[in-house]
Amino acid sequence: MRTLGIDIGSQTTKAVVLGDDGIVTSVVVMSGDEAEESARLAMEQALSGAGMGQSDELCVVTTGTGGKSVGFSQQQKST
Repeated sequence: MRTLGIDIGSQTTKAVVLGDDGIVTSVVVMSGDEAEESARLAMEQALSGAGMGQSDELCVVTTGTGGKSVGFSQQQKST
């Protein structure tokens, strides 16, 4: 199973797809007013770059200032 990590910050939202051998792809997008919209945009771009779709088996983990505002993530991590 691959993991999609999304870090939602006040300026940028970063997403990375991790596979068994490490990073498959990563993207950075500008954060908008809504954390979930920024996370969705980053997710769509990252999945596209990895040749994946939203229906593929994937664990989504969010972090950052907007991480708890993302309803489609399975886990939220904070530091």
